[in-house]
Amino acid sequence: MFVSEIVPLGPRILGFDMLEKLDDATARVFATLFAYGMRYVDLVEGTTALTLDPDELDVFARAQIPLVTCQFARTHGWSLAMGRNDGAAAARNHLALALPGDGSLTCDLEGKIASAQQAIDYGSAWFEASTSEGMDPQAVQLYVGEGIPLTGVQLENDLPFHGYCRSGSDVPDVFRRGYRMIQLRPLDQVVASRNVDLQVIQTDYEGGRPRWMRQGGPVAPLKG
Repeated sequence: MFVSEIVPLGPRILGFDMLEKLDDATARVFATLFAYGMRYVDLVEGTTALTLDPDELDVFARAQIPLVTCQFARTHGWSLAMGRNDGAAAARNHLALALPGDGSLTCDLEGKIASAQQAIDYGSAWFEASTSEGMDPQAVQLYVGEGIPLTGVQLENDLPFHGYCRSGSDVPDVFRRGYRMIQLRPLDQVVASRNVDLQVIQTDYEGGRPRWMRQGGPVAPLKG
């Protein structure tokens, strides 16, 4: 069973963000290098070849690597309706894995979004739908990616999120609150023959930190 906890205080904590599934051999290496990992849930309900599933959760548990989840980014069609659909699917996929509702789940917002209002509509609807499905409002986060046509003041005042993740792109600082997670440059690093982005966790200006999820009981050892 996975339980959530506020990421402990201390030095900035290095993690990996990977689109591929984690296997036991890679996990054995990553456990010596990283404090946590970020893995993905889909835009529609269910799991696919690339999304987090129960077998991969077992890998994280055996390696004793905490994790946070993120939904794949939408590439087109941002709207209130799509925000509701995506937020609901993200929460259902997260919770269907028996992950705690107060563990961090991130909305990845990036792309050629036409207007500030379109970004605000989508993000606000995503937040409302994900929390309506059972996610803790303090646990859901927004990844501020390339192309979001919002200022730092709009990110803080016009969206309901309580936590923000800064991408490695040129994006504004979130007014007052700042960021809980920061993606490091250069992007697309190769570690143990796997493509990853690197992230660090910090305390934002309002005292917020992510809640990672870790195995809460005995587990079988890593295979091999």
